[in-house]
Amino acid sequence: MDHLTVTKKHLIKEENLKKMKTFLYQKEIATKAELAEAANISVVTSNALVKELVESGVFLEGAQVQQEMGRPATNYYFNYNHQHYLLFSIQEKKQQLQIKVRVVNLKGIVRLEKEEDFSTVDVNQLVALSKELYEEVPSIMTIGISFPGKMAGDIVTSSWYDRMNGWNFKKSINKEVNLPVYIQNDANLATIGYCIDQEIPKMYLVTGIYYPEKSMPGVSIFVNNYLLVGNQGLAGEAKYLPMFLNQEDTRTISFEQYSKNLIDLITLYNGVAAPHTIVIFKSGYDFSAVEVKQQLEETEGYVRQPNRPEIKVTDSFNENVFKGIQWLAMKESIYFNTFS
Repeated sequence: MDHLTVTKKHLIKEENLKKMKTFLYQKEIATKAELAEAANISVVTSNALVKELVESGVFLEGAQVQQEMGRPATNYYFNYNHQHYLLFSIQEKKQQLQIKVRVVNLKGIVRLEKEEDFSTVDVNQLVALSKELYEEVPSIMTIGISFPGKMAGDIVTSSWYDRMNGWNFKKSINKEVNLPVYIQNDANLATIGYCIDQEIPKMYLVTGIYYPEKSMPGVSIFVNNYLLVGNQGLAGEAKYLPMFLNQEDTRTISFEQYSKNLIDLITLYNGVAAPHTIVIFKSGYDFSAVEVKQQLEETEGYVRQPNRPEIKVTDSFNENVFKGIQWLAMKESIYFNTFS
């Protein structure tokens, strides 16, 4: 058999394995006949591939079930625990940073969770954590990091009080842990996680605004599984907008100024991006979508705009950001489109 024929057969086999894995990932349980139909292959071929997937731990063999006709068939389950992802969320709390950590399986179920003070803002602490958790859970495939800042390439260009500027998360972690590392802004990932959690149609353009009390806001634009990051990763870095240039000490602004800033942000992005949905992640101040809509209807600039996005206000930032980090960590996985 020539090399070209062998290569072709290998590619066909890999494609069939991919179809079976992604099918069972989504369906959770199936018989060999259902797996064969999903991959459009013969039952004989399916038998061999299923055996291989069981031996590698991707599928789990279950009990036999009686069919309406014929002999009993064996059920196969997808093993969501054959791969894990290490997720770091660097967040501000009471004017200090902390690291929220989760190790999750392919379905997002948490295997391990912890929280650490990060007031030192030292990348070596993150490196040590990565090494410790990878040694504890060797099935970790990738590392995802959410942080309050922006990057150009692998270098942090803007961050929380500029404390992480110049960092290269990936290079630092890879000195101790040889895994793919993916990093993204926290507001961006919260918006992505919200879209996944709420099953917002992928073709919808969604603008997310993360605006914690006494802090600078971050804004994101997400559509069709695509995140607009801009030149040097600075899209949505609201502290560079004209309205915030004279508000650098955010700890002193009143709720009235905060509310004005929020309405100005919504009006600005509604005019520039015309989103289907605007999601506001609140943290600190308590307000509702109804109250925001009332203020918008009293704002001349917004009233004159033709676009009327759906306004959502949520306090689910933490859960949404973790779902967004897993989206980020799984981007190169065959299960990515199924998860998202």
